Amino acid sequence: MAFTFVHAADVHLDCPFDGLGDVPSELALILKNATFVALDNIVELCLSRRVDFLVVSGDVYNSRDKSLRAQLKFRAALERLADAGISSYVVCGNHDPSGGWSASLDWPYAACFFSSTEAESRPVIRQGREIATVHGISYANPAVTENLSRRFARDNGSPFSIAVLHCNCGQSAPHEPYAPCSIADLVDSGFDYWALGHIHKRCVLRDGAPAIVYPGNPQGLNPKETGPKGCYIVNVDDAGCASLEFVETDAVRWFNEEICASSITSEQELIDALGEKVEAIRREARRPALVRFHLTGRTAVHQNLARKGMLDDIAAELRDGEAGRERLVWVESVRDHTMPDVNIDERRKSEDFLGDFLRQMQEARNDSARLAELRIALEPLWGHGRGRAYLDEPTDDQLLEWLDMAQTYGLDALS
Repeated sequence: MAFTFVHAADVHLDCPFDGLGDVPSELALILKNATFVALDNIVELCLSRRVDFLVVSGDVYNSRDKSLRAQLKFRAALERLADAGISSYVVCGNHDPSGGWSASLDWPYAACFFSSTEAESRPVIRQGREIATVHGISYANPAVTENLSRRFARDNGSPFSIAVLHCNCGQSAPHEPYAPCSIADLVDSGFDYWALGHIHKRCVLRDGAPAIVYPGNPQGLNPKETGPKGCYIVNVDDAGCASLEFVETDAVRWFNEEICASSITSEQELIDALGEKVEAIRREARRPALVRFHLTGRTAVHQNLARKGMLDDIAAELRDGEAGRERLVWVESVRDHTMPDVNIDERRKSEDFLGDFLRQMQEARNDSARLAELRIALEPLWGHGRGRAYLDEPTDDQLLEWLDMAQTYGLDALS
């Protein structure tokens, strides 16, 4: 029998949006409720499309000791689905392991929460027939390093079989290697669909036989989680083939925008260019949005951008007039990555102190031994007891980025 379900993950209910400073009251309220609105949008999608069931692949909540508000909101969501005859299947992830605190609440009969002691299976019944089997296992604690996919076993003769797992499948940093597994592990398991969670970026690792899917999170939570966020509707036909449809559910959207300032010759031109981009974002997002601008390129306004307070003043100018707008676009920050309007390759050839400096920077950038020395020299920054609270050890790419920034600062000072 053909059927349809929704696959969501990483809802992170009640997750705060930190580090934004002063924002208009209406935006503060939107951010406070964003994860709850995303959950409501998932429920509305299930109801409007009359799906058979909902699967949530871990991290429903943002913390081990989830807030009562978050639990009440999630219970109400599952009750709405149950009242419409839609069952739900939920596993716990690293943020909300089953060992964390939970309030004593009455959950709807149609809500299934999987155990953390073993992989369980639950039939999905429609009109007296089993149309699918959902298998799942929860995290017992926040840091699970076992390959949990090896605990799953498909029942012989079962219909379309779905495995629900919060894991790191073939992924690397910056995602923690929790419940690590490979695509081959999942393909060899015999399941028809792997409903994965943990990776916040939407990713279809395999589109069939079996489908292996990360829906990403339904609401972007920080400036790195940009673009449309949502969940998948999965349509399974009579032959057991699954087709995927991504549906947006985010209440507010993050943007990271690079603006090349090479042709800009004045501050007014820069503000106008940024203002045009704000309006383009407003049209594209169709919902409240936050944007972080990155200025790049060699430009005549480079040195003025380095003046104290200049970038903050530009951001403030762009924010003026946004309060009260239905689809406001809040400029989170304007960040300067520009360079002086100087041909660095030519200047590097000069036989003077500045030329020497630029040659040293180039050699450091291209010499792995010099980069290793730099890492050792900087280690006290993130290795210090207080420093490590603010700084992680940089990747090689970050070290190269720091070198480029240092070259720009040196070029400004020495020229």
